[in-house]
Amino acid sequence: EMLMDENQGDHANENDVLKINAGGKTVTVTRGSLTQIKGTRLEALFSGRWEKLLQRDETDKIFSGCEPNMFSKHCQLSQRAWDFSCR
Repeated sequence: EMLMDENQGDHANENDVLKINAGGKTVTVTRGSLTQIKGTRLEALFSGRWEKLLQRDETDKIFSGCEPNMFSKHCQLSQRAWDFSCR
């Protein structure tokens, strides 16, 4: 609990626009689209609870070493589902 408090983003919000360096490809997605399914690894990583521990590249984008095309496609599908659920 104390460790989590120390590493939180102060103002993490589901409408935040995140720029993620996924294996060299920049993916732009809202925080809410990545955290909409509670209990998943993506929800835990991007919820804001560990914001200060996320690895960043030289341009301050969140760094992920995952396969860029797969991650990008996942983000596109998640964003569509998020946009639909917000209507």
